[in-house]
Amino acid sequence: MKQLNKHVHIVCPDIPLPSSGADMLDVLHQISCLHHAGYAIVLHCFHQEEDIDPDIGSLSDITQHIHLYTRNEGHKGVSMKHPYCVSSRCNPQLLENLLQAEYPVLFQGMAATYYLPDLAEKGYTLAVRINGIASELYDASVKSEKSLFKKAYSFNEARLIKKWEEKISEQAVIITTTANDRKKFHELYNGAEVICLSPFMPAPAITSKPGTGMYCLYYGDLSNHENEKALKWLTDNVFSKIAVPLVVADTCTTPITQEDNHRESHICTVSNPASTELMELIQKAQLVLLPRCHNKGFDKRLLQALETGRFCICNDYMAEGTGLEKLFIIANDNGEMIDIIDLYFSRSFTEEDIKERTTLLNACLTPQDSLHTLVKVLEQKSIL
Repeated sequence: MKQLNKHVHIVCPDIPLPSSGADMLDVLHQISCLHHAGYAIVLHCFHQEEDIDPDIGSLSDITQHIHLYTRNEGHKGVSMKHPYCVSSRCNPQLLENLLQAEYPVLFQGMAATYYLPDLAEKGYTLAVRINGIASELYDASVKSEKSLFKKAYSFNEARLIKKWEEKISEQAVIITTTANDRKKFHELYNGAEVICLSPFMPAPAITSKPGTGMYCLYYGDLSNHENEKALKWLTDNVFSKIAVPLVVADTCTTPITQEDNHRESHICTVSNPASTELMELIQKAQLVLLPRCHNKGFDKRLLQALETGRFCICNDYMAEGTGLEKLFIIANDNGEMIDIIDLYFSRSFTEEDIKERTTLLNACLTPQDSLHTLVKVLEQKSIL
């Protein structure tokens, strides 16, 4: 039996299981790392009113206690003072449970921080792990949203989020996932204590297939405006000018765009592929294309593409500041993207490419280094 002689509260906006999404998978690895470092973890999670994933029992092996709270969705979660993502995760029982023991508190995302100011008044050690700067994301949504109602909603949320980010940055250590976000957050809120920790996920075993693939692949949740915008850039500015096949995998679980009838016959869409089907699509592709329109944190598609795909192309918005820049082919405009597709579409992906990728990934992803720094934060030790 492992000797657990330190304690930490971890507060999550969702239940950290692989089925909850890529961000929660990284949280799951954090919990596992802290557990193996001797921490007894009191886990606090919000969840939807639907049935709870039966796999939650697997968390009991790496946590001391698990507390679940129902999220207040719809009008019940609306507040004039807090952004909706925060106010909808307000539950007095959470504060009561946190006050039972004065352990350090690690919030997984700004959405989980409703009671952070209350704990700051009590002198708790507090840290918030963020992936992307929420106020910037909502600002971008305001610019790209076509619906006036949704534009007004995003504008108000951005205003509330900026106030909330400023407030929590005065009371907690902010932990970003990219060096770019660390710099931007510090500039936005001068004086904030901000550090960058790379993902806690270990380097994956590469399952990429040597040889050549049959098409280019773009994949992502197309209900997300940013992903939809990136795809539109690809189709309008790149694949309208070349005849290379493009497969689009829309991972939205309830696709709202059923666009398989692109103007170009060499572009087709696969809606909501199962995880095994998506992995097969990535493996069979010659090029995985992951451009992005804004720099907004660590996108877990980067690791998935490197783990399973052949040649991977993205732009600086996607890769810069992640520590993985050397593993990608970078194209920042349509001319560069077209040239690279032309250069690599018939090139064989070799065993040597796989070995080089494995070596670079192992050097870039160092969860033990991230854990070492996180422990210093929780124990209020100098991180310099």
